[in-house]
Amino acid sequence: MKQAVSLFLIFIVINSCSKDNGSPVRTNDQISAKAVAQFKIDLTMGDGVKEGDLINFENQSTKGLSYFWEFGDGSTSTEINPSHTYSCGTVSVKLTAIGKNGEIITAKQDLLIYCAGRGVHGG
Repeated sequence: MKQAVSLFLIFIVINSCSKDNGSPVRTNDQISAKAVAQFKIDLTMGDGVKEGDLINFENQSTKGLSYFWEFGDGSTSTEINPSHTYSCGTVSVKLTAIGKNGEIITAKQDLLIYCAGRGVHGG
């Protein structure tokens, strides 16, 4: 009788460690497969961003299949890491990421562009 009980306990332990369908266990990153829109503006200019400066945008999004940039001045781009120049004023830069499941995620950041030699608003 003792022998039958021991075999039964071993069988339970082995079965509880394996996955029901035999597929591998997925990590949290694999389970949450939604796209995330995120970007960084390269502001390496020492005294701020002035009109005419070339601004580099670094796309830090994850799981996006395509990207659409709106630079806030009517210009757009589908490049992954675009560059853009501005006239003076305040603009809202927006990045839209489209994920593999069709989800649309956006990130937005305001950017102040100084007018060369005239202050912020040209006056």
